[in-house]
Amino acid sequence: RIRMFNREGRIMFSTNDGETEQRVTKQAATCSICHETQAPRHSVDTPSRVRVSTGDDQRRRLMMVTPIYNEPSCSQAACHAHPASMKVLGVLDVTFYLDHVDRELQA
Repeated sequence: RIRMFNREGRIMFSTNDGETEQRVTKQAATCSICHETQAPRHSVDTPSRVRVSTGDDQRRRLMMVTPIYNEPSCSQAACHAHPASMKVLGVLDVTFYLDHVDRELQA
């Protein structure tokens, strides 16, 4: 599953039907990495952005969150609406199910 969140926690794109426009809180696993402190962190090391978890469906998944930074090529472009002072535009959240890996480990 691939999702893109804006700064407000709204899902702007998802490969899962029905998720677009839903909103998550800062306490959600995807967001808490940067929002566990009073002021959100603008940079988080890669190991902290990757996790393995088991969902309610008992399937293990590998998840990675990557910030979408407001690069000068974005903030200075005529088509862009975000000021240069806005460092992070949102995040990319990618989830890979580990079913195949788990089957191989059991073999």
